[in-house]
Amino acid sequence: MKNVHSDNAIEAKLPDKEYTDICIDWEDGLIFVSTDGEGIFYTTLNELKSGKVELREMNQGLLTLKIRNLVYDDGYLFAGTRGYSVWRFKINI
Repeated sequence: MKNVHSDNAIEAKLPDKEYTDICIDWEDGLIFVSTDGEGIFYTTLNELKSGKVELREMNQGLLTLKIRNLVYDDGYLFAGTRGYSVWRFKINI
């Protein structure tokens, strides 16, 4: 991951997965990533800045782990799936 608006780039190695999207809750410092087959994971901006990222699963209530896209809005994470369903989750992390 790189910040295109900064001269200081931060890079971190992520586990080998087929990632499909990323979205960030800047206010709470959370990073959400989706995959095509393993669902949704999250980490924190602080972990990213430290260079050591631990991805934690958040797949409660998902009908499929094949996620196409993510949107974060007003405390909710939305995931569009390859099965054309949309999942909504209230973030309480």
